[in-house]
Amino acid sequence: MIGVEDNGTPQGIRENEMEQSLATIFIMARNLNANLQINQVIKGIDGYICQAQVSNSEIEGIKLDIKITILGCEDAGKSTLLGVLISGKKDNGRGSAR
Repeated sequence: MIGVEDNGTPQGIRENEMEQSLATIFIMARNLNANLQINQVIKGIDGYICQAQVSNSEIEGIKLDIKITILGCEDAGKSTLLGVLISGKKDNGRGSAR
């Protein structure tokens, strides 16, 4: 989910920020021969929230190794985001997804 705080608050981000975020994810997915699927876009407290899914099936039984670089300020939720992406589980607001 893009635009959701670590504690689950549906804060949202501005429309131009959402477009930039999705454009970046689309480029990353395309470079990995993966698919980006936008499942839902809704209005949050201060902007938009997007549920997006990047998927890539195994190619002839070989699992792909994907490297992700995440940049951001301290306590911005970088490790939590990565933990959620890897585990597919929501965070409890205290970093449990890490």
